[in-house]
Amino acid sequence: MNVFFNLRPNKSFSLPAGFSGTVILISSLISLSTLAGDQPAMSLPKLISLAVEHDPWLDRSRALEHALSSEAIFVGELPDPQVSVTLLNFPTDTFDLAQEPMTQIRFAVTQNFPGGESRALRRRVKVLQGERQVVNQITRKKIIELQVTDLWLSIHLARLTSQLINDDRPLFEQLIEVTNASYRSATRRVSQQDLIRAQLELTKLDHRLLRLKELQESRHKELAEWLPIDYLATPISWQIPVELTVIPVRETDGDRLHQLLSRHPELRSIDHSVAAKRIGLSLAQETNKPDWALNAAYSYRDEDRFGRDLPDFVTLGVTFQLPIFKKNRQNKQIVAAADRVSASESGRLVKLQQLTRRYLKAYATLEILDERLVLYRESLLRQMQALAEASLNAYTTDAGDFADVMRAYIALLNTKIEAQTIKVNRLKVLAEIRYVATNPEYAL
Repeated sequence: MNVFFNLRPNKSFSLPAGFSGTVILISSLISLSTLAGDQPAMSLPKLISLAVEHDPWLDRSRALEHALSSEAIFVGELPDPQVSVTLLNFPTDTFDLAQEPMTQIRFAVTQNFPGGESRALRRRVKVLQGERQVVNQITRKKIIELQVTDLWLSIHLARLTSQLINDDRPLFEQLIEVTNASYRSATRRVSQQDLIRAQLELTKLDHRLLRLKELQESRHKELAEWLPIDYLATPISWQIPVELTVIPVRETDGDRLHQLLSRHPELRSIDHSVAAKRIGLSLAQETNKPDWALNAAYSYRDEDRFGRDLPDFVTLGVTFQLPIFKKNRQNKQIVAAADRVSASESGRLVKLQQLTRRYLKAYATLEILDERLVLYRESLLRQMQALAEASLNAYTTDAGDFADVMRAYIALLNTKIEAQTIKVNRLKVLAEIRYVATNPEYAL
């Protein structure tokens, strides 16, 4: 920003009030902008790391994990004992403790014990639920990695496409200039229709650039779902990480493929859920075992009316439930718990089938993209380049049509763009494969 002051000689000039503070503020803002511009560009692994670090879902899951860890402790503990103090057979005519031998002050303690192994089973359920939160956090990190990578690659492809158009745009401008010159001098067979077509193609390129700019900005704003807004202004590095280009080995054996996919955190999460449901079935079966309680009481008696000491009493007892009226309720509870186990196991099979389908589809897509990329590199690009050059040579010798030249160069540009699209789509498929076939050495 340049600021010019036009000061006339022999004229008094005074700074307005507060001007010096404004200058300091502007200088500070310029300094901050310079510092922001000097920030190092964030790589794709750094973007993923920031998205994981600032993900509120992970914070929520960690809080639930800690809560379940605490619950696992108290659900396995015995309930607090009950203490009671009772005044028995107290005479209301004289309110004298020594009047009647049956008058007592009773101190009692009752400790309840849940039936069977229900306490240990409840604790195990909470432990499994907490472990499931840990596995879900791994799944969430992999989802963040996949989503951020997909957005990064979409922006990267739009940038590459814009670069290709900008690189070829001077060529189209030069063709338009040559056509205008030929039309004015009438040295070649150039019609007004050729001029309009040439300008139209250039306008179409500008329109494609605007659409690509819109796509970049849209995808960049979508990063706000994963990154704090403060980081959206930070420059991004567009260098493709080495890990993103690693191709994992394809597994075709059914048993080994299922064994590979079984390590996926989504399936491990379901495994924890199935284990918790099975413990819930055992817990339902434990309801057939009655709860019981141990009672202990001490009864104090005062002297009788004649001054003789009266013996104190000690009472011991056991209380337990008789499962007479809840037999049908217990059976239904066991059946419901068994059905929940069956439903969870079926859900695991469904998820395994989904992961298998994604795995096989991704590898089939990868093979097709590799074949297309080879075709573009070895044949199509060279043929389109030769066609464009031949069309231009024919036009310069007045043996060709200008429309053929424009079509050939537009087709060549589209072929270059399509080749870049195949490369980026191939990287997206590799990211999908790494998500499905969990493999630590391929993780970003």
